[in-house]
Amino acid sequence: MGHPKDRRSSFAAAVVFLATLATQTLAADQPTSPAPSLSTADWRADIGFARTEMPRRHANLFHALTREQYDASFDRLEAGLDHLSEHEVVVRLAEIVASVGDGHSRLTLPMDPAAGFFSGHTGTSAPHVATFRHLPLRMLRTGEGYVVTETDAPLAVLLGSQVVETDGRRIGEADAGAASRGARR
Repeated sequence: MGHPKDRRSSFAAAVVFLATLATQTLAADQPTSPAPSLSTADWRADIGFARTEMPRRHANLFHALTREQYDASFDRLEAGLDHLSEHEVVVRLAEIVASVGDGHSRLTLPMDPAAGFFSGHTGTSAPHVATFRHLPLRMLRTGEGYVVTETDAPLAVLLGSQVVETDGRRIGEADAGAASRGARR
């Protein structure tokens, strides 16, 4: 095992990578359940709540990023709000949470609760936005990339497989892109 900071960076990169993968999947497929769209005003209220509550509730939110970096992330999200789809807003929020750089901070992505596969380690209210398509995979980040460690029965043949590319990009490129969007190494 490496230094604890390396593990935090790896975890954050994995969160951003998987959120990006989920976005690509959602863009290709329809949401699994219909939900009313939130208005821009609703999103602004939710983003404002996250912006104020994360520093208030976290014991040391700025241990891996500065207040200026944090505020700039929220400023960019709010500035692009009129041009982003709901799933893009959710992924950008996930990137901000991942930039905190610890394993205690998370944003549960809006998954269909009927999927019956891992969607978080604590209970979370049902989403109020369209759910992401649930990929029935759990992966572990290794020095060489990602390895499938858990899946459902129809995909059991993938257990132990290494992920080599996503959306036509080699996994190292995708991982580096994800790291540049929220996770620091």
